[in-house]
Amino acid sequence: MLGRQLAHTLGDAKPLVATHLASTWALSEDPLRRMAIAHALEWAFPLVGDDIILEHLAHDSDPKVRAAVVRAAWVRRPTLGTDIVDRLSSDPDAEVRAIARRPARG
Repeated sequence: MLGRQLAHTLGDAKPLVATHLASTWALSEDPLRRMAIAHALEWAFPLVGDDIILEHLAHDSDPKVRAAVVRAAWVRRPTLGTDIVDRLSSDPDAEVRAIARRPARG
């Protein structure tokens, strides 16, 4: 639920404000903030720098964050391509690998 609310907030914000908030949370030492921004990016809304943010979060130590990154990359693949998904298909975590190897939807 928090991810959806955050996605709406970011989608309604001015582009620079949204990018600042998303990147600040992605860089946070608080795992809940990193998780929240990863979940928010699973929703389709424009965000300048989403590729850089997802690339950073794809290296997160928490496999739940990486799993959310894969789901976000599937949603955003028309603009991101498949590099993150391809790379995370070899992730050490079985759930992350399974999500990355799922056939594209939509």
